[in-house]
Amino acid sequence: MEEYIGFIQGYIATTAIDSQGDQLTPQVIEKFADDLTKNPQKRTLYFNHDMTQPMGYVTEFYVETKGEWKGLFAKVGIFKSRLDLWAKIQSGELTGFSFGARVLGMERKMSHNKVECNFTVDLTNIDWDTLKDTLTKMGAKVDVTVRKAVDAPTSLAITANVATIAGLIFQIYT
Repeated sequence: MEEYIGFIQGYIATTAIDSQGDQLTPQVIEKFADDLTKNPQKRTLYFNHDMTQPMGYVTEFYVETKGEWKGLFAKVGIFKSRLDLWAKIQSGELTGFSFGARVLGMERKMSHNKVECNFTVDLTNIDWDTLKDTLTKMGAKVDVTVRKAVDAPTSLAITANVATIAGLIFQIYT
């Protein structure tokens, strides 16, 4: 394991509405913490979702609850090899955490007042349950297709009552 130049800490996920208008449920926060416990490889942080640019590692984390609000608080060690990013953190240029996903393709069908979309999504630091839960909370019906060979879903079938959801989802995850 690489040594750290320093540490940052803060909430890496909460049930509050984020800057993109997304909101995670308390169950997703708990699952996220459980996933980090069971899969330490998912604790690596990447700069701007670029899997070729690891920048740090979640060294400690816990779920905090305040009434109906939940948050996943983490301490992250920034790798010594990322002095460039440590300087940006220290100057205030880098200030937050983000979970990433990338839409690889999308098919959209309109029928009456419903939009049906099939997405093929490549996820980086977010799991399928989190994405499904977020989309469901936005009012979409989501079915996940699982590729058994690697036990990882490869596509989402989304049916929404509002035509703008499909465009919004495409915009958020591209």
